[in-house]
Amino acid sequence: MTAIAAILGPRTFNQDWTRIMRNTPANFANVACTKALPSAAEQQSPTPRHSQFSAAMRSPRPLLAAAFLLASIVPPAFAGNFWQPLCPDGALCATAGQAFVANGKVLMSPGDNSDLPSQWVDATTLAGVTTGMRDVSILAPSGNYLAVSGPRFTTYDAGGNLLYGHHNSSIEFQVIFESHATALGPALYFGATSPATVFSGLTLPGQAPYIYLSRDEGRTDTMQTANILMDGGRTNFAVSADGQRVWVIPGPATAGLWQTPVAAGGSAQLDFTRLSRVDDGSFPADVLQFRTVQGNANAPGGYAVALATDGMYISTDSGRSWSRATFSGLVDDIAFPTPNSADSQVIAARGSVYLSLDRGQTWSEFGRGLPADQYVLSAVNGGVVADGRGGVFVCGALDCAGPAFGKQATSGANFSRVTEFHNTTLNHYFITADENEKTAIRSGAAGAGWVETGQNFWAWTPNVLEESAFVCRFYGDPVKGPNSHFYSASTDECRSLLGLQLSTPVSEPRWNSEGYEFKVSLPDAGKCRSGLVPIYRAYNDGFAHGVDSNHRYVVDRALLAPLLANGWKDEGIAFCVPAAAGA
Repeated sequence: MTAIAAILGPRTFNQDWTRIMRNTPANFANVACTKALPSAAEQQSPTPRHSQFSAAMRSPRPLLAAAFLLASIVPPAFAGNFWQPLCPDGALCATAGQAFVANGKVLMSPGDNSDLPSQWVDATTLAGVTTGMRDVSILAPSGNYLAVSGPRFTTYDAGGNLLYGHHNSSIEFQVIFESHATALGPALYFGATSPATVFSGLTLPGQAPYIYLSRDEGRTDTMQTANILMDGGRTNFAVSADGQRVWVIPGPATAGLWQTPVAAGGSAQLDFTRLSRVDDGSFPADVLQFRTVQGNANAPGGYAVALATDGMYISTDSGRSWSRATFSGLVDDIAFPTPNSADSQVIAARGSVYLSLDRGQTWSEFGRGLPADQYVLSAVNGGVVADGRGGVFVCGALDCAGPAFGKQATSGANFSRVTEFHNTTLNHYFITADENEKTAIRSGAAGAGWVETGQNFWAWTPNVLEESAFVCRFYGDPVKGPNSHFYSASTDECRSLLGLQLSTPVSEPRWNSEGYEFKVSLPDAGKCRSGLVPIYRAYNDGFAHGVDSNHRYVVDRALLAPLLANGWKDEGIAFCVPAAAGA
């Protein structure tokens, strides 16, 4: 490798969550990309498909001209695991806080305007199975699943078959067409009544809210008018610390924490027409998320958490008094990985995830492998599922210690402009969506010989809500090797390389995750869906020719003809992208 390709270092892991992830130029000399899955044999070796990296992986690279600059910016070596992308390989997933966890599986329901099927994804194996269920939020003890929103109840059996759908139509016209009602939720399963009660609600501007209750898993329902005003767009209902009532979080419309009368056993029913205030005036003013751990012999007052617009608050005396938590700043969500215990807690905040193992007294970042995003959290099998706008991730055993990847500098909030560069000395092509990297190359910080080809295409940013697949990015090492970058839109391949990184000592050549470059759509039967354009890929067959491997990605397939004439391999459509920003 010549000095012209000297690098300034890999992307950094700055502890400040507001960092820009790629604030140092990357190794632009070798860009190795693939979308095909590695074979079983290849997965057992530290060499991705085509064996193009074998020479680099098996022997260290010579010291490069700028290698001495790496000392202060090499990513720290963290112990433990990574957050893993949950979308199955070869699938497109789209969620917006709609991932529902039950029995160790995650139901990933696409958005309302999506034609994608819902999928049950195993949180351990990542295997996905399509299902007819959609927007489910409750698993009943009977094994049936319920999707509940306002007056609408939909019930599925365990196989995803629709059992029945029901909605209260008495005020439907008023609610949907005249009043623009806001949902109250999430729907709650309250097992203290006999039979159990499932309920949710709707709130109308300036009017007392409607609460819809069903005691037969959604076959029929009754309606109550609550005696306080409520705001939606938050957690409105939770089981009380003693398990005998429902706590109501009304939002700014009505100050305080409220509760129903005791409703347990016999013929007792929930009564939202007689709500009474619980707290002593210390309940925060604008609570968005609310979680409880019910009381026990050692902690009869339970453990309740209110996530407000000015921070996190805690109560351990059945909701009467509230004090600020030790974690400062806004918190998006909280989960308790150990059932019925507040000893371990996981919160989503500052674009990452944080873990406490001492009942919220101290916190450490727990985001290794996560894109910076705003997450909704769910506990699963002792681990945690993080559902963000960009996608759903899982950490299986509370061992994903380390910082999340920072935000990219992209050309837009939802769309990235991917720009191609060519090194005239090495005859290597490189693509990046990161505006900081582009600036670095243009300024000469990546070495001489790099020029823009004028070829660009649009992709989605990693945090966009879109039916799309992540493109992961890995980097080796300029001394130990591989002195290269590797990209993949295959979840299985990304996951495999994460595993190889964990199993390979830091002193040996290995691939190191640098996060997610952008998002793309996957071709279906070799074609892109309507409104998208294909990106064609060619491979220089570097391993066979004894040179560094390289790929080129282009919109215009005719650009590949000269390369194919010189021994490059035509690999067809790599992925699909929007034709323009906003498409």
